[in-house]
Amino acid sequence: MNWDKAKNLAIVFLVIVNAFLGVLIIYSNDKYNLTQAQEDAISRFMSQNKVSLYTTIPKEFKPKSQIKVMPQSFNMDELVAAFFGTTSNVEPNFQGGKSVYTHDNFRLIVEGDTFTFDNLSSAETFAFTRDTAISYCNAFIQKNKNLFRDFTFDLAKETKDGFLLTYCGKFNNFLITSNELTFYISKSGMIKAECTYNKPVSFDGAPKEIISADEALYIFVKNMNYIYGEQEIFLDSMDLVYFQGQSSTDLSIPLKATPYYRFFVFSGDAQILVNAYTGAVYDTNF
Repeated sequence: MNWDKAKNLAIVFLVIVNAFLGVLIIYSNDKYNLTQAQEDAISRFMSQNKVSLYTTIPKEFKPKSQIKVMPQSFNMDELVAAFFGTTSNVEPNFQGGKSVYTHDNFRLIVEGDTFTFDNLSSAETFAFTRDTAISYCNAFIQKNKNLFRDFTFDLAKETKDGFLLTYCGKFNNFLITSNELTFYISKSGMIKAECTYNKPVSFDGAPKEIISADEALYIFVKNMNYIYGEQEIFLDSMDLVYFQGQSSTDLSIPLKATPYYRFFVFSGDAQILVNAYTGAVYDTNF
């Protein structure tokens, strides 16, 4: 046998295979990216329907798996200490399925995977701006990172009396917006905090194809026309997140967070979610 000839043929064969695989990879990547024609078409459609775009459109829509999350119970000693500064002489008052804790002018209500903290004081002790409000909340989360390590800053919205700051859960660089921690900051400092949290565990099942960004935008525009009629719509933000809308009192039963396209309109006043698997619309307002 001519080994040199066989070796050369093997090398040529491998080069051809690698080239073929390279073409497949390029095709696969292109398959899940918006074309310029798609971008132009959706831009025209939005313009015709009085939707002004003030954000970039996600270009990639590769298949995504769901995320398995477990219903979570909070460490009550850590939670009470975080908001009251002490656990001494703080006992729960059980009201149905709720645990109500009070200390001085503070109240903490815990029910399943959610809690609400209220500061009932009216003293004005906190001089704030948007940046100082964010720094204040970041410091609070860092100080209590055992409780809130999965949360990352998402949005800040100015209100009549201060700022509403939203932090969302994160898993493998994806936001899980159903895991939400919000702070209401005023001149009295933190006057309210609300949280819902279910622990993300792993991706669940094989990745499934999701609708493209232009399809999601088409659904969004049709939904907004149905709600607002001829009113001009200002689209401030669009991204791909995970959302888990179920709840369970059984802490042993896992739940699933699903990929959604998220839209913010009217300077963040309204949030629209479009299921990236089915195209179904989930409306939520702050």
